[in-house]
Amino acid sequence: MVVARVKRQLQEADTISITTDAWTSRATENYVAVTAHFIDNDWHVQNYTLETKQFSQSHTAENLAASLMLTISEWNLTRNERGPAIATDNASNIVKAVKLVYNLILVVLRIP
Repeated sequence: MVVARVKRQLQEADTISITTDAWTSRATENYVAVTAHFIDNDWHVQNYTLETKQFSQSHTAENLAASLMLTISEWNLTRNERGPAIATDNASNIVKAVKLVYNLILVVLRIP
């Protein structure tokens, strides 16, 4: 199964970067995507789309943060003390969402 293979590769990666973007289609449908990027043990760059989904909520920082945190949790990307590096565009809602996610990750990692 592809998902199991990707999850295994993500677990083996030392450092993972993710990117995320949200947009509205010409048909006025909202979408959000999350991709993961890392270098594997054979020094090959790996890129995976972890999620592309229709996003029925408004693109507020809080809604985007909740969606991103869910994806990060589902793919178990909070296993180290920092969580993944996250790259986005500079839209104010996604910048704030990433700050919220990092605060959540730090809280989750401190819970015994």
